[in-house]
Amino acid sequence: MRFSVLILVALLSAGATHARSQTHAPSAQPPIAVEITLREGPERRAVWVDMTFQGDADGRTVVRLPDRFGYATDLWLNVTEVSVDGGRITPGDAKTLILDHAPSATLHLRYRVKTGVRGRRGLGVEAGPAEGAQGVSFLGETVIAYLEGRLDVPATVRLGAMPAGWTLASDLEAASDTTLREARESYLLAGPTVRIVERRLPDGSRLRVALRGDFDFGDDAVANNAARLVAYQRQYWRAPPGSFLITIDQVPVPDVMIWGGQGRGADSAALYASKAVWLSKFTEVLAHEITHAWLARALGGLPAGTDEPKGYWFSEGFADYLGYRSLVKSGVFSPADFGTALSGHAWPGPVSAERMTTDYWRDPELFNWPYFQGFNLALRWDERLRGSGKGALRDVLLAQAKHAAAGGSQTADALFPKVYAEVSGLDLSADIERYVTRGEPAQVPEAIARICDWLPTADPPRNGVVQLDMDGCVAAAFGPSI
Repeated sequence: MRFSVLILVALLSAGATHARSQTHAPSAQPPIAVEITLREGPERRAVWVDMTFQGDADGRTVVRLPDRFGYATDLWLNVTEVSVDGGRITPGDAKTLILDHAPSATLHLRYRVKTGVRGRRGLGVEAGPAEGAQGVSFLGETVIAYLEGRLDVPATVRLGAMPAGWTLASDLEAASDTTLREARESYLLAGPTVRIVERRLPDGSRLRVALRGDFDFGDDAVANNAARLVAYQRQYWRAPPGSFLITIDQVPVPDVMIWGGQGRGADSAALYASKAVWLSKFTEVLAHEITHAWLARALGGLPAGTDEPKGYWFSEGFADYLGYRSLVKSGVFSPADFGTALSGHAWPGPVSAERMTTDYWRDPELFNWPYFQGFNLALRWDERLRGSGKGALRDVLLAQAKHAAAGGSQTADALFPKVYAEVSGLDLSADIERYVTRGEPAQVPEAIARICDWLPTADPPRNGVVQLDMDGCVAAAFGPSI
């Protein structure tokens, strides 16, 4: 679960999943081509973006510039030197370009994104690309603009050459056949000190772990843990083989324990840590962020805009549940390691869905709440399913993935109770009203707490040391299935 030193993780959760949007572009349009290049500028290097696409049939195409990511807003202020070939720019609001052109004309949009100094918060690039002596890094949402109504149309992405002696790691490297939304759900890390460790997964696909900085955990150790966790998640979700990238960047605060990260689309996770973080603690957030490759993006996404935090109990809390499940089921954590994760829960009191919308990003006291709440709800609802003989939580999530793939307008947090009822015949409406809408704290189910709260076994403790039934704790929490 999340502890006080981990409050920065929640700052990044907005990038872990995507919100629903409607697509109305004709399917016959050619893919949007995006080229991203790092070039020298008058003051420092800058990120240049070239986008080539077919304009809308009515002769007017609306382009949305980078706007916000988590706590960072007004990202369009980083965008300068905008030009377009094949049309003309009509003034709109500050974060919008209106392109007038001949019907369905081919347009070439070009702009510069200013880089800045990497922040000391989170990945340090939420407010825009960062560039310095150790290289460059950026989130796709802070760099790549999008065409209104065309986030989910095909796109091809090309990365220009990096400076000599630099190593590049990005999920954009494999983005020749993607969508604009997926291209924006990306991360790039490049520089002279980036190092890459590779592992071959059981399904034959490749895992890359790219690191920048000096950590107290070894590169090989964290790569070994990552490989086991990705392999487990693939098995859990019955996912096909595919490459996976994990980036780990050092936070320049050596004497303070800071760690966190975010999922980056279906094939990547971007993490950060200070030097003082040890391997087992960092592996907890690693498991959580790997889970975001599926949750909630493959289950319906999150509510759009300012309503997004309403769905964090599902996207973040269930990711904690599945993260810890993958740790113990894959053998990365022992049952005793997992037992400590159920202690120290604390809530700021009831947090309604309405308050999540208005206060989440401005009140640090709320950051950990959806992690705790969703984790405990997942435990409750999985236990209820197993107790009824109607399956397990995995059955619901796999069924929900099929629902989401078939299309529809419901976001993941709203779709889950519906699919839960379809699979089990059990109604969650009272729980949703109590724990989500009103936001009353959900407790760990009594049957699980009784075992996992470090109760002694029936045998007398040896040498005065209490023997803990951690194997029983794992069995109670997660059941016998994978």
